Amino acid sequence: MDPMYITYFEETEELLQKAEECLIRLEIGYSSDDVNELFRIAHSIKGSSQMIGYDQIGNLTHKIEDLLDFVRKGRVRLDSQVLRLCFEGLDYVKKLFESKKTMIDEQNDKDVIQASEKLEGEIDQILKGHSEEKSKREKTAPTGGIVSTLKETKSIAKNRVYISIFFSDDAPMIQALLFMIFNNIKEIGSLIYSNISDDDIFATLADRQISSCVMILNTDMEASELYPYFEMMYVEKVSIVDISDCRLLDQAVPNDKRSLAFFELFFDQYKKMHPLLFDNQNMDSVELGKSSGNSRLKSIMKRILFLLMPCCRKLYNFMIYVCSC
Repeated sequence: MDPMYITYFEETEELLQKAEECLIRLEIGYSSDDVNELFRIAHSIKGSSQMIGYDQIGNLTHKIEDLLDFVRKGRVRLDSQVLRLCFEGLDYVKKLFESKKTMIDEQNDKDVIQASEKLEGEIDQILKGHSEEKSKREKTAPTGGIVSTLKETKSIAKNRVYISIFFSDDAPMIQALLFMIFNNIKEIGSLIYSNISDDDIFATLADRQISSCVMILNTDMEASELYPYFEMMYVEKVSIVDISDCRLLDQAVPNDKRSLAFFELFFDQYKKMHPLLFDNQNMDSVELGKSSGNSRLKSIMKRILFLLMPCCRKLYNFMIYVCSC
């Protein structure tokens, strides 16, 4: 069996077990952590299943993911009906998964697909009843190229984030993985920049080694809410940093006379103290002997100086702030 399928079956089996445990805990009592974990699991199974061509599993987990997204955002209450749909959906996913794993019992597979599609319809009714507008998620790549289309779609959002995604060395289908990542962006915001192009996703580039992907997005979601959209099979690490203007300005030093005076004084005194404290190699033996009696004073001054060093970071932010004005 292909190593990619072996990995898929191993990881999906583990995720399904965790999903069942989350549902059992949620049946006892509501927990936002369990809801978020269940959402992440559904998202992961959806992405990996679509990547290797198991569309029915991907479509069903997509619906479950949508339902859980409404629950975690407070649009739908986690009542007995929602729990029933999640349990039944998970049961159908397990049956479809086992059918793919064993590659037998095609008739039973058709029966499960028919039942799962009926369940998807039930979920759709709930989502339509609690949504102000229809979900418009696309399942295919735009003809103009997904990256270029995302860049052309401009939107105003409250946050701007910088995202770094690092892939495993053994990722077998990097193009499929990239497509899944950029397809998810349509659900969370608009693309401002990326080091990945449409050619990297759709063209056959044998010598193009892609180990990471970086992008800048505009989104209304918080940075902490974005991780589930990028945590999938063969993604080793995800780093998300909020670079919104308000976040950067919070860290910057205001451009006023008092701040300027502080930094002028600090660096003027720093230039005077540094040679005295650290540049002993230029002192002759006589001078060094005279200075030895002041070792305790020097030690105290060094500590003070090191305590002041974080101001250098403030100066850096201050300079960025001034330059952006």
